Amino acid sequence: MRHQRLFAGFRAIAQDGRLAEVRSEGAVGAIKLTEEHDAFAVRDSLMAAGVITRAVNNETLTWCPPLVITDAQVDQVVDA
Repeated sequence: MRHQRLFAGFRAIAQDGRLAEVRSEGAVGAIKLTEEHDAFAVRDSLMAAGVITRAVNNETLTWCPPLVITDAQVDQVVDA
């Protein structure tokens, strides 16, 4: 499933130390940013790049990709 691809991409970024934590249950998940990043600023940057997410506090972004998301769109999210 594509949501697994999405969260696997986030986990790879977390292993590099660029994310503090990745949590997911099925197709719903969240990423916790490292201390030097503000989730609201990151959200704004992602939205400008065409990626929709929601900041729930200063350190966390949530994800709930649509069931019709394509592999190319998943790659766009992870690469952004």
